[in-house]
Amino acid sequence: TGRLTPSNGKIKNVLSANEVLSNFKSTWEEAVFEDLKCHHRRYDAIKLRTKFGPVPWLTHKIRACHVALFRLRSDSNKLQGCVGSWSPDNVTDCVNGCPAKEDAKHVLVECPVYSTQRLQLSTLFYKLNQHFSTPSILGLDPDIPSSSQLLIRDALCKFLKDSNLLGRI
Repeated sequence: TGRLTPSNGKIKNVLSANEVLSNFKSTWEEAVFEDLKCHHRRYDAIKLRTKFGPVPWLTHKIRACHVALFRLRSDSNKLQGCVGSWSPDNVTDCVNGCPAKEDAKHVLVECPVYSTQRLQLSTLFYKLNQHFSTPSILGLDPDIPSSSQLLIRDALCKFLKDSNLLGRI
């Protein structure tokens, strides 16, 4: 709304309370978002984001899949590599007998025990002409189109169910 000031006869535009709050909110969101991107080196999912809000391929309607996806991306899961790192006495080796550390990369890409269940997921990557790597599988590759990301997410959830990893992550 404009107001006429008695001293100079000019109209001075004053922002309403809603406009002031809106400006403050957008400035605050940008500052918090940049702070998250700069100070959370561990979370690649944050670094790749351009704005707040849900990204469809980083979520899932089935809660168990949604939680597993988040835990895999944040590297805060129940796999031996993560649990074993909490205490120096814990073992981080794969529970399937592999000599490798059991982490997201190992179970999603390397572990021979899950090769049969992984076949559909790796075939999808081949059809989409994408590199089969942990960041790509977890939806952290910004070069993969969103329509492909959704297919990958669904194939990953199927892999986690078929390999009985869903409850272990």
